[in-house]
Amino acid sequence: MDAMRSETLPAPGTMGPTPPLVGRTVERVLLREHLAAADTDHGRFVMIGGEAGIGKTTITRDLIAPAHASGYAVLTGHCYDLMAAAPYSLWLDFAARYRQATVAEDAHPIPSALSSHTLQGFTSQAEL
Repeated sequence: MDAMRSETLPAPGTMGPTPPLVGRTVERVLLREHLAAADTDHGRFVMIGGEAGIGKTTITRDLIAPAHASGYAVLTGHCYDLMAAAPYSLWLDFAARYRQATVAEDAHPIPSALSSHTLQGFTSQAEL
């Protein structure tokens, strides 16, 4: 799990200056469409990948403000080397970070459908 890290991102305005987005209009529209559709569908999972330095973090941060404004909890993960990480490590990290986030005053509670089976019960790869 040393090869991976996930975190709950803080509310907008607490992460420092964000570089301007240049030439990402299509991607921004697509991400906002997924955010809007999350209320009408069964949720959404978006994976943003690419070479180092192309703006993955910047475009992710750009979506956090409207997500928080819509009442969503935002979890992100960082995978440094897909080949070096153990299978399911990222999901275990997400579960651990989400449980930690629910302790905070302004955090969203774990949905009851997930709390006992999906998130809180799994602590190791073998349990998945």
